[in-house]
Amino acid sequence: MQLAILCNTATSYIGEIEIGRRFPSIDMIEKIADALQIHPQLLFADQQNHYKKGKPQIRPILPEIIKKDIVQSVAETTRRLLQKY
Repeated sequence: MQLAILCNTATSYIGEIEIGRRFPSIDMIEKIADALQIHPQLLFADQQNHYKKGKPQIRPILPEIIKKDIVQSVAETTRRLLQKY
């Protein structure tokens, strides 16, 4: 709840991000990182192997629902572009 207040957004939106149902915009990622006082890339760091050779390890696997959203978004954008040309 406190994070939602600091980010000026709904608690339900933060909850959906936490469980992987929604993926935040770049602006929201920056707001969350600012609220947590961390660098944005650390939001994607592997929590169990946080640092290896001094660099944060990025999670290699996105939750399936986020992959599906990304694929749908790319497909829709591609269709719109093809319709223009």
